Amino acid sequence: MKKVFLLLLAIMAVTYFGAKAQNAEKPFVHCLVLDKTASMEGKIAKGIFRPEENIWNSVKNYCYDWVDNISVSQPTIVLLFTYDEDLSAPQTFIINSTDDKAVIKESIRVIEASGQHTHIATSFEKTMKYLRDNYEQNKKRIYLITDGRDEEAPGRFASVIHNYDSWRGDFDYLYFVDINDQATPDVRKAIEESPNAEIGKGLTEFVTLSPDFKTISHEIKQNRLDERSFNVTQLFSVTNGKMNDALSIKANIPDNSVENTNLSIRIAKANINNNGKYEVEFVVNVISNTNLQDCIIPVNITGSQAKVDGNDLQLNVEPSSFNIKVTKEHIEPVVIEHQKIETSGWD
Repeated sequence: MKKVFLLLLAIMAVTYFGAKAQNAEKPFVHCLVLDKTASMEGKIAKGIFRPEENIWNSVKNYCYDWVDNISVSQPTIVLLFTYDEDLSAPQTFIINSTDDKAVIKESIRVIEASGQHTHIATSFEKTMKYLRDNYEQNKKRIYLITDGRDEEAPGRFASVIHNYDSWRGDFDYLYFVDINDQATPDVRKAIEESPNAEIGKGLTEFVTLSPDFKTISHEIKQNRLDERSFNVTQLFSVTNGKMNDALSIKANIPDNSVENTNLSIRIAKANINNNGKYEVEFVVNVISNTNLQDCIIPVNITGSQAKVDGNDLQLNVEPSSFNIKVTKEHIEPVVIEHQKIETSGWD
């Protein structure tokens, strides 16, 4: 009996810790896919060199800043690819502290721009395959940087990004850094139509916020059924880049939900709290005179753009929505039981 009991405990322990391991947060994956064609150093056809077009040092400084802005508050993996007519094998780095970033920046520093052809679609396709094979369940941020046009067949990149959209996770995002504004119309259209991709002209700094709570609950007290507004607070984690005071978010409730709930929303205040979270207080207003009812309110969030010290900043929120669940306070009715009093036979 004792052996059976110990075996049962062992099975329970394996099951418990196995479940905890499965539910553990997987490392965040930041992926840099860097164009290393000769044009990055101002070299063009027939060996001509134009120093005024040498952007390689600026690109490397941009990449250094990108590394510096990666959060160390969670387990993080950094993948470094380079490409020209083909994609290199990845260099893989694990960041546990700020000190680990120096190794990544040194690997970027020694990259030489010497390739001849810019095959963006194929390189991105191979990057996707590697990520899908190795990190499909991880949250991923992909930075694809180029100064030129894709030299592959028209429509090829659109096909690749549509395939990416078919399997990517909700928290996966592609940032296409179009340094010289060379993206062809079909490439730009494919990125703009993807819900989880952005294109930036020049060395745009992308910042990404992710809402901490998928659903926020608000209970209406029985004595406040006629209240005209209520406040809720959402926290956003900065999952990419560095939040800047020049950036802000906007919130709205879809039109069809406004019709159903008679509610609107606005931002009352926002700030970076002591834990580095972007803390936003929302005010939900009752539009009509009807009492608040049980409902689920979808809230859409959009970011903004700004220019600071000559640099372009772009804020994205992903996922770009969360829910507010409104319920009325439920009070159990008081039940009074009438009990028969037993007499003791007194007259």
